[in-house]
Amino acid sequence: MATITNLSAGNIVVPLSSIIDQLRGKLTSAEIDNLLAALIAQRKSQVLPGDLITADLMNQILQDIQDLNTQIAQLVGGTTPSTTNSQAVAAFTDAWKAYGTLVKNGDFLPTGVSADAIKSAVEITAYLQDVMYAALSGSTLAYGGAPNVLLDGFAQIYARQHDIVVLFTAPIAGISDTTEHRQFSTLLNIGLEQDTALGEISLKKAIDNQNLPSAIAAQNRINAMVRNQGGDVTTGNLEITYKGAVGTTETLVIGSTQPVLYRFNIANKTNRNVDVQLKAEFLPPRQTWTQLSIVGLDGIALSHLQFSAFDPSKPSDPSSNQEVRVSVMTPAGAADGDSGVLQLTASVPDPINRKASASRQLVVAKSATTQTPGVLAFSTGTPIISSDISNATVMMPITLAFEFNFSALQGPSTRNFRFRLDITAPANPDPLFFIEFAPAEAAIDGSASTATKKMSQQLPMTDGSKRTVTVSVTPLAGSKNSSLTFTATVESATDGIKAQSQAFTIAVKN
Repeated sequence: MATITNLSAGNIVVPLSSIIDQLRGKLTSAEIDNLLAALIAQRKSQVLPGDLITADLMNQILQDIQDLNTQIAQLVGGTTPSTTNSQAVAAFTDAWKAYGTLVKNGDFLPTGVSADAIKSAVEITAYLQDVMYAALSGSTLAYGGAPNVLLDGFAQIYARQHDIVVLFTAPIAGISDTTEHRQFSTLLNIGLEQDTALGEISLKKAIDNQNLPSAIAAQNRINAMVRNQGGDVTTGNLEITYKGAVGTTETLVIGSTQPVLYRFNIANKTNRNVDVQLKAEFLPPRQTWTQLSIVGLDGIALSHLQFSAFDPSKPSDPSSNQEVRVSVMTPAGAADGDSGVLQLTASVPDPINRKASASRQLVVAKSATTQTPGVLAFSTGTPIISSDISNATVMMPITLAFEFNFSALQGPSTRNFRFRLDITAPANPDPLFFIEFAPAEAAIDGSASTATKKMSQQLPMTDGSKRTVTVSVTPLAGSKNSSLTFTATVESATDGIKAQSQAFTIAVKN
């Protein structure tokens, strides 16, 4: 006889196991399994007495609370992106979303519908939601909490995440192969307990040391790992292109009382909506040149930009592309002929963690010089070198990937360019080094090249485009203890605008 528990008049609870017992012999095992699966997956729009409160319903409630917290914070003034509180809010919110994605996707849940599998599904979901609850609580406190309060919040989310490590490390009933669970627990435990190779401390150590910025950074690293596990991977990067000066000159004229406006285009090429932080500066040794600011086309100062995710079908969509200007006054005390490198950097913090920059060398002079009809510039970080050029090995190629961009300014929007290496040593490198350019369309043009000048085929580029030419250098037999020194140059065949790299030396030691 089925056991019936009377709660109150008109309300009864019948255990699911008793219902299944009554159905045996009337339904097949497959039909019972399908019924169980349907019951577990059923969504509810309202809760009646005796109903099961599902994970989906709780997630909806928690999301509404999170949205309400955000609205309240905005009403009371919120926080700015630069404050520790807002950084903590972002870290807790990202943790909420990352673990929420795991719950929503049903990650780590058993595929069967046995009693053990159902019990484990409920337990795994509850453990993941415990982290979400801790993140929700932490984000609420972070809007105005003191550092010790925020550290308590991170201690709570640490404890809930550690619970998942323990759960996933042990055998799980109803799941025969827990390899995926153990791999996730290993990665999670690393973020919780181990410092990184770069010296960034773990979440546990940050909490023990009362180091709030490090706790935020550690949780952000964990969030990125969890997002990847949930298939919520960030792709693409930010891009910045220098577009020349507004007006006729780039020169910083001595005695001028008017700033020069230098144009940069910033593009979000990631798959996410982002808040891009902006920074303009002169690089050493001109870091004392500080009379500069970032402004929009309307002249209003900017510190950040909101961008929509990149849509490949709309590459020029203004919601993910925008021009900004860096307004620069002639530095006080600068002399005729002085120069400095102006750099604009755009960045998105963890867990998205994207960064890009573009630079331009500017000259101080007594009078203005008309700017060139276009701009060629090597990208920041170019070239990417495959191995140590100071310790090359015979018959082992070394590659250097040079990325460069083109802005037309007032000249033709499409032009032909050549990439070349100018070799200063040795006088005849061909017997000692085999040099190639890639891709195929940039291959060395034998008719235009010499032993000490390696010239590519013509490369068409349009306004705003980028190209990469990879140089491959293979030290040949007999090259040991010799070296190859060169510079890389990209030059327009139309009007002579060009960009030149620093000198590189490949030394063969083995």
